[in-house]
Amino acid sequence: METSKRRVYTKKIRSAVLTAVRKKGVCAAAKEHGVPQSCVSRWAKTADVRRDGPAPRRQEAPRSPRDDAPAKAPRAEATKARRAEQPHVAKIYVTPPRSAS
Repeated sequence: METSKRRVYTKKIRSAVLTAVRKKGVCAAAKEHGVPQSCVSRWAKTADVRRDGPAPRRQEAPRSPRDDAPAKAPRAEATKARRAEQPHVAKIYVTPPRSAS
């Protein structure tokens, strides 16, 4: 079985990647330099580096009428009621004492 070595990145590579993070973002910088996204994300967080300019806007999903309802309260109560109905089975994992012979 072959073991994998941990990659070692020089300070020059890290600084180049972090510069790309400022311009393009974490995902694009990781792809450009061939470095795992998790590494680039951790480096950026440690160095407190973020993408320059406004963050890309994400489109919000259209809201449905159900979104205004209370979240999961009735379902939680029903689950508790079902659990109360189920019998509790006690399990004993202790070996019985030996009889005196």
